[in-house]
This record gives sequence, structure tokens and C-alpha cells, in this order.
Amino acid sequence: DFMNRTCSDIIHFDDTKLKYYEGDFNAFRAARGLYEEEEVKALLEVRGMAPENVPSIQTSAASKMIFPVPGKLQGHTSQTKPVLEAKNVSFRYTDDGPIVLKNVTVKISLSSRVAMVGNNGAGKTTLMSVLCGELLPTEVDGETGEVQKHRNLRLAYIAQHTAWHLEK
Repeated sequence: DFMNRTCSDIIHFDDTKLKYYEGDFNAFRAARGLYEEEEVKALLEVRGMAPENVPSIQTSAASKMIFPVPGKLQGHTSQTKPVLEAKNVSFRYTDDGPIVLKNVTVKISLSSRVAMVGNNGAGKTTLMSVLCGELLPTEVDGETGEVQKHRNLRLAYIAQHTAWHLEK
């Protein structure tokens, strides 16, 4: 239910590839042919851990995060035209290190609601850091790629372990 209310699109990391699905989680399930609850649980399972052993953060009214409704983006009238876009972006942390992202292309519009899921080490946090400008794309195979954002776009990024720190 949460995924249906939150997501307008799903990007599924599968077999080292990002696959894009339009629609909420139910549309994603239908497109993937996931009709049994056990199939869904298996898909959402953290690799190496049974669902009942996956740690969760308990929330209360005192720890609830509330985000303001974003205002209009000055100079941008379309809900579907990209406001943040990465084209053929690649990234590695060191010159001789493994390639974490290779030729990734992403388009995000004002109407997008995106959930990024994948195995640990798949590059989700790295991609977010590149999109937010914390990391710059690196040259791989002679191509660097580029990240473009609307000049008036304001980004807020909450790191993956922030809620854990807030609980402490």
C-alpha cells in the first residue's frame, strides 16, 4: 500500500541492469507477473536475510518526517519535462577501481516519484550522490557523461542511515 501511494514509477535493478516500469507498485507487479504474495516477498527480501530478520526502524509521531509540498519551479511549466537528468553517466571511486555505474541514463520530472531498490553494493547511493552533485561522473571508455539540473531546482537528499542517527 505504501509503495502504491508513493511511487509513480519503479526502476528495478535486475541482473546488473536497470529496468524502468511506469506506474505504481501494483502496475509493476502486473508487468513482472508477480501475482502471489510469496513472489513479492522474495523480490523485496534483503539478500541473505529472511524478511522477519530484516531490521526495521520503528517510527512514532515524535520521529515522523514531514516534507513540505514543493512549490512551483520558476521558469518550468511542464510536469513531465525533466528537471534532473543524467546521460550516459559512469562512475568509479579510483582510477583503477571497479566501475560502479556505467552509462546510466535517468530522467526525473516534477511528477516523478521514484524508489530505488537493489542489492547492497549495486550503486544506489552512488547514483544518488552523482545526481545530487556530491560526486562527479568519471571517464570510462572515453566517455564521461553529464548530469543536468534545472537552474532553479533545489534538491534535498536524506542519506540512507539518517533515520538511524535520528533514533540515537
